[in-house]
Order: sequence, then C-alpha cells, then structure tokens
Amino acid sequence: MAISRILHMNSHHRSKGSHLQVAIDYILKDEKTMNGLLTGSVNCIKENAYECMKETKRLYGKMDKRQGYHLIISFEENECDGDIAMKVIEEFVHEYLESDYEVVYAVHTNTDHIHGHIIWNSVRFTDGYKYHYKKGDWEKDIQPRIDRICEKYNLSTLEKSIKKTDKKEWDVLKNGPFIWNEQIKQDIDACVLRASDYSMFLQMLEAEGYEIKQGKYLAVKPPGMERFRRTKTLGQGYGIDELKERIVKENLNTYRSNQVVRAPKIRMFKSKKVRKTRMT
Repeated sequence: MAISRILHMNSHHRSKGSHLQVAIDYILKDEKTMNGLLTGSVNCIKENAYECMKETKRLYGKMDKRQGYHLIISFEENECDGDIAMKVIEEFVHEYLESDYEVVYAVHTNTDHIHGHIIWNSVRFTDGYKYHYKKGDWEKDIQPRIDRICEKYNLSTLEKSIKKTDKKEWDVLKNGPFIWNEQIKQDIDACVLRASDYSMFLQMLEAEGYEIKQGKYLAVKPPGMERFRRTKTLGQGYGIDELKERIVKENLNTYRSNQVVRAPKIRMFKSKKVRKTRMT
C-alpha cells in the first residue's frame, strides 16, 4: 500500500527558491538512495535541476510566490523493495507530470518504510502556466493513480486498506511518522540555514504554517497534520540544544560550499544487473 501526501514550497523572503533548492538536494542524498541508484529526473538534469527550474521561472517572469510541489509516497513496511518502489514512482511521473514539468524524483530506503519523493517546478516549461492544485485533486486523481499503479505491481491499495481497518488504526496510519517525518525535517533544515538565532528560526517555521509548542521539548505541527510531533524524535540534530547549535554553525553559504558537483558515473545508469546485486 502506498499513501501519498502533496505539499508545496513557497518563496522565501530572502532567497525566493531556497526551500526548493534545499528540498531537491535533500531527496537526492546518496546515503538515502543507494548511492544515487534510486534517483531520476525528466525534462532536466537532476544534478542541475534547481537551476533548470529557476531558468524556466525567469523565462516566463514567474520567480515569485509558489516555487514547487513535493509529493511524498510512503509504502507499507516490508511490502516492497526499492526497485518496485522506483517503478511506481517512475510510472506516476510519466503519467502525471512528464509532458509539462521539470521533475526530480528519488526513493529513500534508509528507513523502515520505503518512501518516494517527487519534486516538480511550479511553472510549466511548455507554456509558462503554473501548476494549479484544486481541492479534491488528491482524492479524485492523485491517490487513485497511485493505487492503480500499485495494483499493477501486486501491492495493496489505500482504498482497500481503509475498508479493512477501523478508524483508530486509520488515524495512526494517516498521521504516522513515515508520512510526515521527512517533510518536517526538510522544512526545519531549510529554516536552520536561514535563521540568525533560535527566535528567528521559530518565526520562520510559523511563517511556513507550522504550529509550535514550547517547553522542555519543542513540538511542531505542520499544516494538514492532526497531532504535534516532538522534534527530538526526528533523530540526531533536532533537539532544542542541537538546533540552537546548528543555527550558529550552519548557513546557506556553508551549505552551498559543501555541495559537491559530482561528475556523471556509471553507477547512475540503470542496470538491472547492478541494481539487483545491491538489493537486500
């Protein structure tokens, strides 16, 4: 079963596309994608995807406001491997986005729940129109597409799973950590890079639509999530003291200096033989 969640990235008041740039770099990390094997792109080069998207925005004079969209597709634990998850992601991208948008996608296998990330430009490269998400699109189009593709690969679907579970179990499933943790960490990382101090960091999270509870622990709730989540449960580097230390040490300049432009390597090409030998 694959559950999807669509989110958007707005323009930042200091650097319009910084959230989009950080998100792209995050989903392509080698340690999450089997050394880059489980990554891909359409209508752009993945190593230079942000620049391609920015140029499309510049060409059509649409540099402001919403910068891009991020779809997270989370698979049920132990239901599929990275290879099958990649096929589902690629087919969805081909059907839904390939004709009009620059897209980067990846499958992360570093957690118990394998999950895929799809990021696309808010501006269509074909005619300059912006992607328009209408209320009800997820229920009527996006999730049904994913369900149909999952059935093709003998995976269970969300619709059938809802019928088999009670409301309490469904609430846990819908709000589970494998749905939200990656997105919360990504947003926190982007705010850490921009904030000059902890107070500004909290203000930036609130500007992104987060609700915040402060006390012994910092707890946050992004738009659309029903419950607060303590940041310390996200892993190393997300406790209050750790965040304050990161805010002092990390900024966009040091982040960019650490991004190494990697020359294309043979391992980035799709080879069934190579990929199968790396599967567990």
